[in-house]
Amino acid sequence: MSNAALHPDTTLDVEDFKNRVAEIQRQPDYEAPFAFALGFATFAKDGAILDTYYPTVNATVDDKLENPGSAAMFAFVTGHLKGDAHYVLDYPQLVRLEALFAAFKDDGKVHANIEVMDAARAMYIKQGAEGRNRAVITFIAKGNTDPKSTPDAYLRLHLLSHRKVQPRGINLNGIFPLLPIVSWTSEGALHPNEVRAHKLKSKIEGKHLHIYSHDKFPPYLDMVAIEDVRIADGARVRLGAHLGSGTTVMHEGFVNFNAGTEAAAMVEGRISAGVFVGKDSDIGGGASIMGTLSGGGKETITIGSNCLLGANSGLGISLGDRCTLQAGLYVTASDMIYVESPEHLELLKEKGVAFLPGGEGHCVTSLALSGMNDMLLLRHSRNGRIILKFNKKPNKLNAVLHAPAPTPAATTA
Repeated sequence: MSNAALHPDTTLDVEDFKNRVAEIQRQPDYEAPFAFALGFATFAKDGAILDTYYPTVNATVDDKLENPGSAAMFAFVTGHLKGDAHYVLDYPQLVRLEALFAAFKDDGKVHANIEVMDAARAMYIKQGAEGRNRAVITFIAKGNTDPKSTPDAYLRLHLLSHRKVQPRGINLNGIFPLLPIVSWTSEGALHPNEVRAHKLKSKIEGKHLHIYSHDKFPPYLDMVAIEDVRIADGARVRLGAHLGSGTTVMHEGFVNFNAGTEAAAMVEGRISAGVFVGKDSDIGGGASIMGTLSGGGKETITIGSNCLLGANSGLGISLGDRCTLQAGLYVTASDMIYVESPEHLELLKEKGVAFLPGGEGHCVTSLALSGMNDMLLLRHSRNGRIILKFNKKPNKLNAVLHAPAPTPAATTA
């Protein structure tokens, strides 16, 4: 093909691409975003955006923006300079994007943003003007800004589930009004008012429309595929959950948005919103951790590494490393704890903690213990007191259960 037949925005080689990026970045009002992504938004018949799926996300990690050239080109096509915004693309804009990234076409390398771009263009060709899905580019200026729209809110949830940020690492204030209640079905996201018509259409075609849930948050597995985690029941992990490598969520385990695990962990209980669990910890069957939403939106709980929450236990304070909570014991922030551990008693005295009067021995409220290491918390079987002992047996996960998945054998086909 001669140059005369090329789209006017075509980049002829990588150097040309870099020069165009530099020109965009030199604009006085241009500011590189904290995060950005090209995704697919589902629209209801009334024009409302129901959800947004981002196959790949780009974020600032260790103070460095991933794929800044893509950010600049996306901004150029949409007219974006700075701030939080999302843009619904038309077909000509996708053609322009393809031309701008032409220097990388067929170079033998994997370019995730270009793959999404190609898929979006193919979607428009197949669906035409009547399709329910549209390509969307979303920019987030800073991690501490409030979400502004449904695509913005979904990008923040994707950043958490793609492990670009940790729980409590990005602002989600005001996210609930931006997330519509959606019927999550075997045909994708539907507005609840559209379900009846789709049900009837399915019956006419001899099919069955299955409705998985009716919620503001989609299941994690509908939006994110990460090979080094196991989720036994996909409905019990929400988009926005952060699952560390080696985490297993069993059938009765639950992980909410803006919550999750740092690394390998066993989850058979409930990790509520705002809770972050350290590596090699085990949340036992039926165990419950009080979330940010339950604490008035301010209190957050962290579980350290090598901790064990026994079956049907509950927790309203943070734990440091190597802590164990007895099965069936629920510890809230105001419970009276009898300190029988000399090591912790000494630490509490050094911190100047005021001991409670009127009890036998040294008593404190459990809040005074929040975040301390090596705690064994259990209830005395005869007098009912909650006591603190030094934990001599920190939790260790089963290495076989949480080992990385084997790498598939190479084939010659």
